[in-house]
Amino acid sequence: MSKPNQQIFFIDRSIGKHKVADALRNAGELVKVHDDRFPQNTKDQDWLPTVAAEDRIILTADQRILNRPLEIEAVRNSKAKLFVYSSKEMTGEAMSSGFLAAADKIKEIAMSRSNYLIVKVYKNGSIMEVNK
Repeated sequence: MSKPNQQIFFIDRSIGKHKVADALRNAGELVKVHDDRFPQNTKDQDWLPTVAAEDRIILTADQRILNRPLEIEAVRNSKAKLFVYSSKEMTGEAMSSGFLAAADKIKEIAMSRSNYLIVKVYKNGSIMEVNK
């Protein structure tokens, strides 16, 4: 059963379909997965506005997104809440650990902002805002 005003995490294709999603679900979080909704080859600038309009918290491991003008523009224009896993260790276990450790901080900061948000998330659960 979902909690009132519970945020929904949207897992980008760069993270995969299972390990992080399952870890978050097992911790009681609501999760949607990119590949359950969009074709694998859907461009970020095409799906970002749709997901942002649904007020989802977007989790990605695609650090290159931070340097792509079309994606940054899509994040800004859609007021997306984007959280980028930014540690060197990119295993499912490491990403799960980082996102789980940061989950409450992620939800808190996402709910406190009405504009777009770009935040790096690290394996130890620390976060750093990097709005561009």
